[in-house]
Amino acid sequence: MLGQIQTVSDPTLSVGLVDCSPNTCYRVLIGVDFSAASFFEFVAVVGFIWTLVFFFLYFLKIVYVVTRVPWLIIDLILCAVWVVLYVIASIVAATKGGYHSSMAAAAFFGFCCVVVFGINAFFLFRDYRSGSGMTSTNVQSAHTDTKPPAY
Repeated sequence: MLGQIQTVSDPTLSVGLVDCSPNTCYRVLIGVDFSAASFFEFVAVVGFIWTLVFFFLYFLKIVYVVTRVPWLIIDLILCAVWVVLYVIASIVAATKGGYHSSMAAAAFFGFCCVVVFGINAFFLFRDYRSGSGMTSTNVQSAHTDTKPPAY
């Protein structure tokens, strides 16, 4: 079997197995459409990185200290952008899901991310419309408006 090439034909891909030694086996994928998976992976990774960045900005309370930046609007726009990108990526992954079960799972979790980012965008939009922004004056006024109890 040393150096033998076997080809498996599938409607979606062709795999050539090349056995170079008794202990190693290399697969050569020929004709696989990786564009859908690559786009979905791009959307997922970049969305995850932006979510981590904003998580640490909220966790370290930087959004309350740096008031010149409109954090609420930036977060709202990014959530809306990720909703659109996840919808596109999930639909593309769902169309490839009949051939690859991993793409079907990616489509399911992509639609779950659409729901989560959509709910977050809804609450951010509601906060934006009500005028309650993330400023230090709102945080300070919440702490200074309380009066000590009268004994």
